Amino acid sequence: MVEEIILCCIPDQLRYRDELNPLRDLPEPPALALSERYFHDIPAHARKNCRWEDLVLQAWAVERQLSTLPQVRFLSRWSPFFPPRLLSIPLSPWGLFVRGDVKALHGDTLLAVVGTRRPNLYGTQVVELLLGALESQEFTLVSGLAYGIDSAAHAMALRRGALNVAVLAHGIDFIYPPGSEPLAQSILRGGGAVISEYPPGEPPYKSRFTHRNRLVSGLSHGVWVVQGGPRSGTRATANHAAEQGRDLGATPGSIFSELATVPHEILRTGGTPIMDAKDLRQFLGLAAPNKIQTDFTLC
Repeated sequence: MVEEIILCCIPDQLRYRDELNPLRDLPEPPALALSERYFHDIPAHARKNCRWEDLVLQAWAVERQLSTLPQVRFLSRWSPFFPPRLLSIPLSPWGLFVRGDVKALHGDTLLAVVGTRRPNLYGTQVVELLLGALESQEFTLVSGLAYGIDSAAHAMALRRGALNVAVLAHGIDFIYPPGSEPLAQSILRGGGAVISEYPPGEPPYKSRFTHRNRLVSGLSHGVWVVQGGPRSGTRATANHAAEQGRDLGATPGSIFSELATVPHEILRTGGTPIMDAKDLRQFLGLAAPNKIQTDFTLC
């Protein structure tokens, strides 16, 4: 498995070389003569200051870590269980570290719900009302396990009995923010999955959250933006969705609220308005149920 992990250890994720030196003296050193064809798969700009030996050592260290984390599974992009929707996106990951059931990554209708970490009452009500109108088998919820809209969407999907996929922006062996750990455990108990492209131990650098967002949109069939202010990372997710050719929808808000900034930008540029349960079902391509709640409109 070392060869497959190597590509997850590209330089921006690589630990300092001094930290790799002790590995060179271990009684069972890794085979440093592994095929370098994997190395040549790395983009030239990423190979510039990178030594093949360092990559192998780092990958071997990751493999040793995984041996102590039996609940974590590594899926290379060559694995039959790797999500096919991620293969064609720009900056497709070389592999994924997965906790939980990989089947959750292959649902028929994966819906990404994203928004601000500081929603108002309107935002959380939108999530609860609209997701509450869907049946458990009709969708799999994808989001980032952050506070705010992410957590509200994950929690509502769990209440509906739907599967969840939480995409992390750091190593797979811990949860950030720590307050989201109970929610992550509920996702796993419910048959969902927690995934990351980063090896165990990698910290949650700020830049990684924006980079992570391309996986949230890439996994999904459609991205629903609930709320997002001018500086929200939600805009990055919406941009990724547009670049990836994913359906993009948004719920309008008050013209007096900064939290409506990103949704209104999406709607002005052709995004799908999602204002009630019927809109959300149509956005997902779901057939109308025998009885649907239509006595409210969110606008």
